[in-house]
Amino acid sequence: MVDLRGVKAIDAAAIVYLCSRIRRIGRRPHTQVAGFYPVADAPTRLLMEAGFDDFLKSEQVPRRATGDFRSVKLVVGRRRNERVNPDVAAEVGGFIKALQPSMSVIEHDSLTLAVSECLENVRVHAYRPRIEYGWYVVGVHDPDRRVSSVAILDAGRGIFASSTENAPLSDTKGNRKVALLETTKGVRTASMSPERGKGLSSLREMVCDPTCGGSFTVVSSGAMVRWVTGDEPDRIVTVPDVGGTIVVVEVPDP
Repeated sequence: MVDLRGVKAIDAAAIVYLCSRIRRIGRRPHTQVAGFYPVADAPTRLLMEAGFDDFLKSEQVPRRATGDFRSVKLVVGRRRNERVNPDVAAEVGGFIKALQPSMSVIEHDSLTLAVSECLENVRVHAYRPRIEYGWYVVGVHDPDRRVSSVAILDAGRGIFASSTENAPLSDTKGNRKVALLETTKGVRTASMSPERGKGLSSLREMVCDPTCGGSFTVVSSGAMVRWVTGDEPDRIVTVPDVGGTIVVVEVPDP
């Protein structure tokens, strides 16, 4: 049984690890899961091999330990960087392309541009008043599922806080359009530019194309996990809500 009574806050990067285990956690007795999460079963082993626990504790990219060097790519950024280094987007795009040799030049360029847009989205939200938070990029290749996954997230107040409507933000089949509009609304409004958010749109269109068969998930705040302890069944322990935005892309191997 997991005891979270001492938890006061949780770093957004930990959510990526939590996402990889959410189905397994949900199967535990006396456990309830609520909120919206991108779900993946198998990347847990790869994250552990990459020293992801140490990464969560130190916020430093861990040295490779075991496993395929292509399995995990971790990038950490801080808001004090006025602009996101374009090399980061290129590295993330290259991470997928290395595993997707059949990807065309146009598809690869579109992916890199979309990743750049996602990075910019999270960078401008990676803050709270007088407190600097960070943004994270995590890339995982799961050889068992033959899927490449990239999660881009911020640890700040999140796009959700700047949206004017509280709509479901899990990008499922039933509300993809609503999720995309609501999740990008705050960025477009804050920047005073109607052009903002197009990178996410192009990314969604590319990933969800029938020929690609991938998936695109946007999660903005509204996520929590409740543990109902066996000793105190009436007592619910809740992981605090995370003010941040997670963009998750999954592309299957050719």
